[in-house]
Amino acid sequence: MQHILLFILILNFSFSPIINAASIDNLPSEILVNLLIYCNIKSLGRLEQASKKYLNFIESNDNIWRIHAGKFLHRPLPVDSTIKWKEFIKERLALKKTVFKTDNLEQAKIFAIKLIGDKIYIKHILKKAIKYVKSEDYEKAIIAFQSVPENQLAKPEYIAFLADALYFTNQYEQAKTIYISYYKLVLEKNLTDTRLVDSVKNKNIDRSTLLLLCGADVDQRDSHFYSTGLMFAAQNEDFLHVRLLLKNKADLTTISFSSFLNAFDFAMQHINFEVIAAFIEAGLDVNTRDSTHGSTALMFAAQQGKSDVVIFLLVNGADKTLRSLRHFLTAAEFANSSVIQDYINVY
Repeated sequence: MQHILLFILILNFSFSPIINAASIDNLPSEILVNLLIYCNIKSLGRLEQASKKYLNFIESNDNIWRIHAGKFLHRPLPVDSTIKWKEFIKERLALKKTVFKTDNLEQAKIFAIKLIGDKIYIKHILKKAIKYVKSEDYEKAIIAFQSVPENQLAKPEYIAFLADALYFTNQYEQAKTIYISYYKLVLEKNLTDTRLVDSVKNKNIDRSTLLLLCGADVDQRDSHFYSTGLMFAAQNEDFLHVRLLLKNKADLTTISFSSFLNAFDFAMQHINFEVIAAFIEAGLDVNTRDSTHGSTALMFAAQQGKSDVVIFLLVNGADKTLRSLRHFLTAAEFANSSVIQDYINVY
């Protein structure tokens, strides 16, 4: 420690190249590297002077390059006078640039394996595969995934993207098998997966059916609005998804963390006969009020002029005498036409 402190003092206050050179020669290589970095970070020495000493020293001392090579390979390296460590590092860096720039998977594999075994190659290919899936280039994604050993696909993220690529290339049975494995991991590790919500948003009923069959959480929220698939389906008047999700026990009472509305509230924005019918069949009280206005489905249907929904709700026991908690109006008073008023008053 005294020797290191002495060296710092010399580096700070001495301008004699003879003294500095002597101090450098007396220090072990690894200590010197760490010391110069420490001096630069802590501003204990003059940055320009320390940098010049460092660069001049490593140019002539191959042992320093061995230390750098060890950091590059993430493991300590033995002293070996037969290896030119400086050239080793430069060659590896050049290969690394080539690997990460090329789109030729076979060429990347050859370069990467030459660089440092299979590790960089596998990391690069998996990164490419995920990029292909996100850009909907599923054929390339599958080729990339197939070039990686199976034991390297253990991460849930890789498994899920592989299943996506298989599904969108119509390899449904393989996709199903992998999705099942993936959702087991999601459940075990308590992971977040938004594939079902995304599928609902895209109105892909076949994929949603498959995901639910494989174990997707029917009440999983999306990552932007923190809303469930049922909320999006209700808002988009997507009655096929509404029926599918309710059949799989989707929770009608779940509230969005962004809007503080539930699926019923979203459905009231644009009354749809099939959606309302699905809600009632799933056990929703026909006189349920929305969270914003305290109005029932009958009031919304009358206001929006949906005569078929009005009749359906009245037949199923809707109370026409109830008043909105906000506007204090009945369904008949909300009606946008005399025809709907007559339907309500006569029933």
